[in-house]
Amino acid sequence: MTLLYRRILYIVFILFFLILTPLVSFYAAGYDFNLKNGSFRRTGILFLESEPKDAEVYLGDKQKYNWLYDLFYKDRIIKTPVKLRNLLPDEYKLTLTKQNYFDYHRDIAIHDGQTLVLNNIMLFKKSYPDVLINKNIIEVKKSNNGKYLAALTQDSLSIINLANNEIKEIPLNAKIDFTGLALGQKIFWAPSDKKILLSAIQPVVFNIDNGNIEAVVNDYVKGEIKSIKWNNFSDNELFIQLAGIIYKLDIITKSLNIWHSDGVDNDFLIKDNHLFYLEKNAESSTLIVYDNGSKSIKNRIELPYINLYQISNENDKIFLHDSDHDILYIIDPWSILPLRDSLNNVKEYTAISDSKVLYWNNFEIWLFQNGKKNLITRISSPISTAIWHPSGDHIIYNSQDNLNVIELKDGEYLSMLRLLSWSDTKSLTLSAKNDFVYFVSPLDEKQGLYKLEIK
Repeated sequence: MTLLYRRILYIVFILFFLILTPLVSFYAAGYDFNLKNGSFRRTGILFLESEPKDAEVYLGDKQKYNWLYDLFYKDRIIKTPVKLRNLLPDEYKLTLTKQNYFDYHRDIAIHDGQTLVLNNIMLFKKSYPDVLINKNIIEVKKSNNGKYLAALTQDSLSIINLANNEIKEIPLNAKIDFTGLALGQKIFWAPSDKKILLSAIQPVVFNIDNGNIEAVVNDYVKGEIKSIKWNNFSDNELFIQLAGIIYKLDIITKSLNIWHSDGVDNDFLIKDNHLFYLEKNAESSTLIVYDNGSKSIKNRIELPYINLYQISNENDKIFLHDSDHDILYIIDPWSILPLRDSLNNVKEYTAISDSKVLYWNNFEIWLFQNGKKNLITRISSPISTAIWHPSGDHIIYNSQDNLNVIELKDGEYLSMLRLLSWSDTKSLTLSAKNDFVYFVSPLDEKQGLYKLEIK
């Protein structure tokens, strides 16, 4: 090779280096050149995580990335978790697939220079329900700590461990009559979840550990009991509403004392030694907060007229549900403005926290969060129950023929997935790890208890 050729080759290599190196650096830095309009644009990054992991990732058939994407990702299956670089700004049809799970679909948009993080994607498992209890279920009730589910039948009380699905069955006396109280609820967990009150014609307290009866309430009080509740600080004290008087029963010392005698004829709540109950006249109602330590009224909160209602609490808030008009009042009894909000068209509700409430009626599901009311969905089939799934902001609900899950984004509807086609489900409950859904449904002319694996 002559000196001239070597010099020419040397100059070519230098020019090639001077041109190619900035070009590679330019693309590696996340830029792309648009040949259509001759402009530069920044590419984007998509970060994906899913539960479970190792889900295959697809972005549609259209080429929407620069040549460096092909260099790193072409001819290999992309699985979560993954960080995809050099995506061109555009709209994508994201699909995640995994064997034995429902496909996940979502429309996403990548903007210039954007890093889009989707780190809470949940895939739901394809499965078929298993029969857990093949008896006629009267009621199910989850424990306060979420670790157990109590299932009541005419002849037994079953305690399901929601971590491992183990069942402890406590036989019941055949004479116990569950046609009971006006409010309808039969199962009341004690504060520590070590005891259960069964609210029958003859209310009975069971010890969950040994299955023994600790108290038969009618051994201490005579007459028609209108309501009965646990002391929220004690597994050994019950408050009993009878003829306008509230009694306190200590099931250890077997003593019964009048706790409040000022004519409480409606549903009540006792929290931190305060009694909350409603006084009514022809035009309005007043929520009375009574301090039973000092025997004095601590607060009076004026409300519209309420006839039938139920009262409950979540942390520092009081929830007053007007079942006549389907209105839920959220009350902070110690605030200068105690009536924090009122929610309309509330057939049933669950308080996720004192600032977040999931509620529904026959055809709508709503989410109240931080003072904002969002309509999540409206359907033509009656809704039985809705529950909050904490993994990735999901709502599971059952309509007349289906069990469905809604994915939310910033508290608003994003997508819906049908988990199961199954008629007449009710009483939805999540397991301790949120990987099973329990529900009651017809079974051989009975109402059996089923479990469905979802993750």
